[in-house]
This record gives sequence, structure tokens and C-alpha cells, in this order.
Amino acid sequence: MKPTYKPHIDGLRALAVVVVILYHCELKFSGRSLFGGGFVGVEVFFVISGYLITLSILSQLYSNTFNLRGFYEKRARRILPALYLTILLSLIVAKFTLAKESMSDFAKSSLFAIGFNSNWWFVSNGSYVDPPTPTHPLLHTWTLSVEEQYYLLFPILVLSIWKLKPSWTLPIVALLCSFSFLTANIGINFFPPENYYLFPSRAWEILCGSLLAIKESNSVVKKRPPFGDFLPVVGLIFIIYAVFAFSDQTPHPSSFTLLPIVGSMLVIRYFQPSSIGALLLNNAFVVFIGKISYSLYLLHYPILAFAKYQNGPLTTFQKIGCCVASVAASIIFYFYIEQPFRDHEAIPKKMFLKVAGMLTFFLLLLSWTFL
Repeated sequence: MKPTYKPHIDGLRALAVVVVILYHCELKFSGRSLFGGGFVGVEVFFVISGYLITLSILSQLYSNTFNLRGFYEKRARRILPALYLTILLSLIVAKFTLAKESMSDFAKSSLFAIGFNSNWWFVSNGSYVDPPTPTHPLLHTWTLSVEEQYYLLFPILVLSIWKLKPSWTLPIVALLCSFSFLTANIGINFFPPENYYLFPSRAWEILCGSLLAIKESNSVVKKRPPFGDFLPVVGLIFIIYAVFAFSDQTPHPSSFTLLPIVGSMLVIRYFQPSSIGALLLNNAFVVFIGKISYSLYLLHYPILAFAKYQNGPLTTFQKIGCCVASVAASIIFYFYIEQPFRDHEAIPKKMFLKVAGMLTFFLLLLSWTFL
């Protein structure tokens, strides 16, 4: 059975991208960051990704229609067009704004972003919790690298388990999730940069969403626990509390990160259109922000970074202008880049593969020339 569209998940995406942007805007009051824990929006994205991808894979496995080629093509259609255009535009802007030394550094980061290994690049080139730097307008792509590494490995894992014994899926994924969680809690003390950026310490955040999907797929009837309508509200409180209470000094990822992770899981699992949280998450405007959240996430960071390079520390008015520009550009990306490339009729498979291949080669060549 094909998973049904759930508007509240787009609403949750909207919340995630908004708090990430507010965090990157570095808004302060009396010297204290207003949204010091806004980085937890990334965790919300991770849980959503794990949930939706796993639900899609399992629904196809149950109907015997799953194939890896189709899965990877769908992921490529979803991710590559907007990402590649963001990198291309960033390279053009960087060429006319950055100093030669900074341009070379940026070109290296773009090469790794194209190959979905930018998390490995940035782990050895500064800390993500530092303020955005002009030479790293693609710093935020480390999250896409983590997700793509998950997309590469997870379907192969699930398919292999499924061929052996489907009932093993839940315990094996739970074991891997526990191991990754343990790695994160050890790594926060012994190798913090690697712990922050790399897949082994981040996988558990995505796998929590996967566990949620596996449990849901195994359930014949979706049982509502006592006070079930309040659980999504509790989940939202967990996320929002983390946004305001966490800071760059909070050990992360670690056991503290369970707060936004569990919060996201509660919202996804127990949300009902009749629940209190529906006023926020099912609102048409919020859902639309969720729909454009991928492009919005991609675009906001380089816009802020280049603006900072040109103007120095940004005023509140300039930050608002950057946010407005990001939303406007994201709407264009959504309607004219994202949607057409997802449409198999508008852009058939052979055409998509040719375009993707040519763009990959062109971006690699362009980045190489700027080294």
C-alpha cells in the first residue's frame, strides 16, 4: 500500500527549516542568542527523512514492487536539481566576490558537496558552530551528505534483511540505532568534530524515524494510547524547548539530542487533524513553507554568508532581507526546478540521467578550474 500524504509532516518540515534559519541569523537579545538551539531543526529533518524513506521502501517490499534503481532515481530527482543549481549560483557569486584564496577553499567545498562528502571536508576545516564564514557558503550541505550516505546504505540493508527474514528488520535496525547512539555519546567527549559531522554518530537520528516507520508498517491497527491527542503537543513542546534552551555549548549529538528526536517522533506518530497541534502544522501557509523547505534550506545559508562577506556583520534589517530573498528564490526553485524534475512525464528517465550526468561533469569541471 502506497503511503498516504500527511500534511502535518510538511508542517513539521516548516518548523524545522524556520528554526534553522533563525539560528543562522544569529538573532540576539541582551547579548544572548534568541534561538541558540535552532540547530535541532536538522534533527527534525533527519527523523522525517528516516520515517518517510523507510515507509516508502517497506510499502514497496510488501507489494513486491521495490527496486534499487527506481529508489535511487527518485532520490536523485528529489535532491540533485535544486542542489546543483544552488552550487552553480554560489560558484558564480563566489567568483565575483571572494578573494582568490577564499575562492580556492570554496571550490574545494563545492567538489565535496557534489560528491555528497562535504561532511568529511568540513570536519577538518573549522567548526560548524562558529558563525557563518564567507569561504564556506556550502557549509550546511554536510547534512545532505549524511542523508545521502543513509540513502545509499539503508535500502541495501533493508532489502538484504527482507530476503533473509522480514521479521528481523526491526531488531537489526534497532541494534544499529543503539550502536550509533552509543557512538555519539562516546564521541562527544573524545572526538567532538567527527561526532558532529560524520554518519556513524548521526545515523541514529535518522534510524529513529526508520524504527517509527517499521513499527507502523507492522501494526495492523494504529492504537491510540491514553491522552493520545496531547502527545503531538508534548512533542512540539520538546522541540520548541530545545530551540530556546539549547546552545552551542550543549553536548550535541548526545543524550540531550533525544529531546527533539523524541519530540519529532511523537508528532509524526500521534498527530491527528483534530488535535490541538493541527492549528499550527496543518495550516495551509505552514504546509506550503514545508513544501519549499528543501530549497529554502539550500538557499538561505549561502545568501546569508555572501551578504556577510559583502557587508560585514549584518543588521537585523539586512537579515530580514536575506530571509525574504531566500523565500522568494525557494518558491521559484520549487515550482520551476523541483516539481518539473520530479515529474517522470515532463522529464523522462533517459533525459533526466543525461541532464544529471552533464550537470555533474560541468560542476566538477567548473569547481576544479577555481581551485
